Amino acid sequence: MALQFLFTAKSASEIYRVCQGSIPRHVEAGGGSNKVLARIPPGKVSQGSIDYVVQFGQSKLADIIRRRAREYSEFSVEYKTRFVGLKEESDFVNVESSTADGKTKHYSARFVVGCDGASSPVRKALDISFDGYTWNDWRFLAINIRYDFAKHGYPAANHVIDSEDWAVIVRASNVEVGLWRVATGIRTDVPVGEIEKHVAAKLERLLPGPRPLEYELVGLNPYWAHERVAKTFHSGRVILCGDAAHINNPLTALGLTTGLVDVAYLSRLLPQAFTPQNASSYPALLEKYSTLRRTDYIKNVQKFALEGKLRMHSTDKKVVAEREDFFKYVE
Repeated sequence: MALQFLFTAKSASEIYRVCQGSIPRHVEAGGGSNKVLARIPPGKVSQGSIDYVVQFGQSKLADIIRRRAREYSEFSVEYKTRFVGLKEESDFVNVESSTADGKTKHYSARFVVGCDGASSPVRKALDISFDGYTWNDWRFLAINIRYDFAKHGYPAANHVIDSEDWAVIVRASNVEVGLWRVATGIRTDVPVGEIEKHVAAKLERLLPGPRPLEYELVGLNPYWAHERVAKTFHSGRVILCGDAAHINNPLTALGLTTGLVDVAYLSRLLPQAFTPQNASSYPALLEKYSTLRRTDYIKNVQKFALEGKLRMHSTDKKVVAEREDFFKYVE
C-alpha cells in the first residue's frame, strides 16, 4: 500500500515542496582549488517525463508516508516495540515482539515484510547471510554544517574529487537557511577521540571562501560503509526490502532510492498472492521478486555504487582514466 499513496499527486506535490533541491550538479577538484571539472545539467527527455531529481532525507519521507498511511483505517504504527522472533505455520507467519515495559505481543499475518535496516533482526531470524564487506580505507563522516555555500556558487548538489579531501556537499534544507550536509571521510587510523579535530582541518581545506572561516558545526556522525547483499530476499512468507536486503556506500545516493524500487516491485507482485487463483502459487511470485531485485542490485546498483566511490578519490591509473572519460562525457 505504501507506494499506492506515496505516488499520488497529493503526496508527490508535498515531497517536491519540502525537497532540498534539484540538479544541476557540480563536480569539483578538491585541495581547496574550487575548480569546476564538470556540470551535470538536466537531461533532455520526452514530453511528460520527469526531468529532475530531488534531494530528500529519509526522515522527511517517512513522515509523509506515515501521515498518508494514517488516512487508511487498516493502518497502524506501534512505537517502542521490538521484534523478537517469528515462526511460519501453515498459511500464516506468527511474529513475537516485546514492548518497552516488558510485555510480549503476538501478531499473525499472511506475509511479513522486513524493512528493518542493515542489522535486520528479521533477516537474522531467517538465518539469511548478508554477503559482502566493510570498507576499511575510510571512516565515513556525515557532517551537518551551517555555511553559505550558495554564496560561493555551489548548487544544490556537489561532488568534490580529491585523493584525500573528497566529499559530497548538498543542501540539507530549504527551510533552515544555510544548512548543508557534507559527506566525506577520514583515514581509519585516526582515533575516535580525535575525529572532531581532524574534521576542523578537513573543512579548512574543503570549504570555499575567505579565511578565517565562519561556520557552525551542527552535527557529526562517523560510521563505517558497507557493500553487502542478502543471499536471498525472501524465505517462505517473509520478504526483505531496503537496507535489510542490501546496503552500499552513500556516495551515489542509491540506498533509499533502491529501497523504494524494491517496494515498487513488491507492491505489484504481492497483491497477486492474495487472489484465489494465486493463493497457492505465492512462492513463485516471491521468488520472482527476490530474483529480479537481487539481480538488478548486483548488476547495476552495486556496480554504480562501487564506481561512484572510486571515482571520488582513487589514484589508480585505470580509475583515473575512466574518471577523465566520464568528465568528457558529461561536459
